[in-house]
Amino acid sequence: MISPFVYDHDQEILIDKGKVPRRLRLAFEHMIKRMKPLAGRMTAAGFPVQPLYLWTSVVVYAWASGEQWDDVIERAGISDGEMAMLILRTADNLRQIASLKDTHPEMAELAIRARDAILREPVVFEWES
Repeated sequence: MISPFVYDHDQEILIDKGKVPRRLRLAFEHMIKRMKPLAGRMTAAGFPVQPLYLWTSVVVYAWASGEQWDDVIERAGISDGEMAMLILRTADNLRQIASLKDTHPEMAELAIRARDAILREPVVFEWES
């Protein structure tokens, strides 16, 4: 559930929640519920609160699950650049979480595995030497 926090545009893509994997949908709904008090306090204090979009989690989940790039892009209706930006920003945040291995080893390990799952071609190319 990192991708909704790194997406800083305001493009809302309608997702058929019935087609979203149940586990992902429930995790997203739980996160939104847990974030509501903080968002309320931020709004009351005059800070802007960006919406958290489900579609960002859906496309990153699909990509991490091994779906083909073109299929994910076409289904979401976003550009290659938009998808690449979302993946790279998500990966950067996962890298930062992975650095917490001394204090949060289980979370760090999950972040490493998630990062490995999303950093693949065409987002990242491995060069042979």
